Amino acid sequence: MAGSKPRRGGGEASGNKKSQGTGPNTRSRRVDTQHAMKSAATAIAIVALAASSSYVSQLTLSPVYGSVPASSFHRQGVMIAALVGWLGMNQIKALCFGRPASLLPVLAWVIPTIQYFLFQQSSRLGPEFGPLITELSTLYPLVALSATSAGMFLRELDLSRGPRLIADHGTFLGSYILFTTTLRMTGSYLARHIGSSVLMTRTGLQFAIATLFSICLPSKWLLLTIPSLIFYAGFNIHVPSGLATVRLNTSLRADDYVLLHRQDSLTGYISVLENKKLNFRVMRCDHSLLGGEWIPPPGMPKQLVSDPVYAVFTMLESVRLIKTDKGEARRAGSGTNALVIGLGIGTTPAALDCPWHKHNGCRNRSDSAPARDGVFQVSEQSKHVIEDAVTFVQRTRNLDPIPSFTILSSMMFSPAESNPRPFLR
Repeated sequence: MAGSKPRRGGGEASGNKKSQGTGPNTRSRRVDTQHAMKSAATAIAIVALAASSSYVSQLTLSPVYGSVPASSFHRQGVMIAALVGWLGMNQIKALCFGRPASLLPVLAWVIPTIQYFLFQQSSRLGPEFGPLITELSTLYPLVALSATSAGMFLRELDLSRGPRLIADHGTFLGSYILFTTTLRMTGSYLARHIGSSVLMTRTGLQFAIATLFSICLPSKWLLLTIPSLIFYAGFNIHVPSGLATVRLNTSLRADDYVLLHRQDSLTGYISVLENKKLNFRVMRCDHSLLGGEWIPPPGMPKQLVSDPVYAVFTMLESVRLIKTDKGEARRAGSGTNALVIGLGIGTTPAALDCPWHKHNGCRNRSDSAPARDGVFQVSEQSKHVIEDAVTFVQRTRNLDPIPSFTILSSMMFSPAESNPRPFLR
């Protein structure tokens, strides 16, 4: 190898390139980029979880106060809380010992316990101020802390190279768009899946949100939530567990009631209660009653048609008085059709299927939960259609001939209509 000569500068050139590629400036820029991406991802997660918490808060309040009172101040309160958290970022940071993000998972875990005790005072607070006071103690602080924490993480992003509008207001506008989009997506998803599993219940969703906050923002302060977590698992009667149901029935027995079934659904928080002393069974949705029936005392023969507890359901008997467009009496027996929309526990379709009415019934409703528990005499002869009523009627009107002669509708949908053609149009 005597004739070989070393290449001059080769080692130096490669060494220079290597030093340039892995120099301290390059490593620093790489670390800064990774840190910025992590901060942006954390901020996105915080805003998305805050939006989900906003929707779940409404679901939690509706069984106690109703969906309308629960939404009276909700939207305005969330907007004000977000603005306070964003514009008062420095002040809130000082109040939270410089680490507001560490308090977020703690507050998320404590919220179910705070709600539990405030719900005990719902009669005193009333439907006007009860939801407002509850969310002032739970959701609004969570939204304000989320806005502050997200803003602090987004401050670490360098947006100076972009347009001035983006540099000055881009993070705020982006957070607002993300919040509203996540809120709509959460509502759309839960409308299809709520009640499908324990996780998809009101308390299950609160548990999931608190867990995700803890994963995104781990902190030693989470040790403070252990008492609340123990209470949540063992004493909160709103948790859909066997132990919670036993505790709930223990308190209900003092008033001669027993809980037969409960379930989260699209309609609301569905529960079925039976009074052992007066022998009646009712279905409750959120804070109101859907219907009920009297139960024959022990030793009495079973009723052919259940007797409803509400006089309003005597409407089903007035069906026999309906006359046709020609002034003729309505004919009964085979070949007579009826469309029943909604109507709670199924008293009406059961009566229409009885021997002296004998309709070929079609029952339409958007939520299957009220008919799925098996504690009421739901007619098995009628055809059941789980679909939005407007969509169902529009699709049915195109059939020739129109299959329904008598239409009965829930009061929440429209009045009872004896002539289907104007209704279907």
